[in-house]
Amino acid sequence: MYQVRPPRGGEPSTDCTVGTMHLQHPTVGDIDIDYQVWLQPESPDHRLEVYTPNDTASADALRLLSSQVADQQKTEGGCVEATQ
Repeated sequence: MYQVRPPRGGEPSTDCTVGTMHLQHPTVGDIDIDYQVWLQPESPDHRLEVYTPNDTASADALRLLSSQVADQQKTEGGCVEATQ
C-alpha cells in the first residue's frame, strides 16, 4: 500500500492498493486485470476501485465478452443478471 500526495503538496490523504488479478474464463480463456483501490481514511465507507486490462489479449477478451453480453441482451430483450 502506498500513499498518494494531493496536488500542490500537503499531507497524503489517500491510501492506494494495487495489484493484478489472473482470471480464467470458460469462453475466452486467460484474462489479466490490473486493479487500484483508493481508500479514504476520513471516510471509511467510501473507496474507488479501478480495473483495467493488463495487456492487449486481455482487452480483446473483455471486448468479446462485452459483445456477447450485448447480443444476449438484444436476444432476451433485457438485462442479464450476474451469477456466482
